[in-house]
Amino acid sequence: MITSQVEKNKYIKEDLKAITFKYRLFKPQSFLAYFFQYQYAFLYRYLYHLRNAEYTYNCKPPLWKIRYFYHNWRMRIMANKLGNIEIPINTLGYVTRFPHIGKIIINKDASIGNYCTIYPGVCIGKKENGEVPKIGNHCYIGIGAKIIGKVTVPDNSIIAPNAVVIKCTESNSVVLGGIPAKILKVLTPILQHNDTSR
Repeated sequence: MITSQVEKNKYIKEDLKAITFKYRLFKPQSFLAYFFQYQYAFLYRYLYHLRNAEYTYNCKPPLWKIRYFYHNWRMRIMANKLGNIEIPINTLGYVTRFPHIGKIIINKDASIGNYCTIYPGVCIGKKENGEVPKIGNHCYIGIGAKIIGKVTVPDNSIIAPNAVVIKCTESNSVVLGGIPAKILKVLTPILQHNDTSR
């Protein structure tokens, strides 16, 4: 959660590391990339306004309501260009990778760690009793996966495409797959990433 302007700038800088682009002239934050409608430019702007909305909502700077409204409005515009993604504030860790653009739904009370990879068709939602998932760091969530209810996905886990995860309390890194999802494999520490290498 962003609690200062320094943290906001850090999140924006770290988010940029997760965006892949080919030509230096068309950086994600450049006007040219936006003008020629590169999707990674829309993604950058969505995350930029998301982090600013988090900062204004959490820290309440001067005129924060107007600034929060503006950033939310810009988020909605970018969301439409990205396939109507729904990522509320204070849910997404930094350096989250989106290899493809498409519909993604995240509940406003859910929590996703840092350095995760999320594919289109993912739904991270709550049950009718209000229980929501908590996703660890360095997790891979495949296309079409659904994570519902009081679910704790440990760090360095892989959720297979189209898996439906409704229960996971393992303390190790795991591979989850199936409907409902079950543990297919316990991963070894060799798959873990080192944040300092990025």
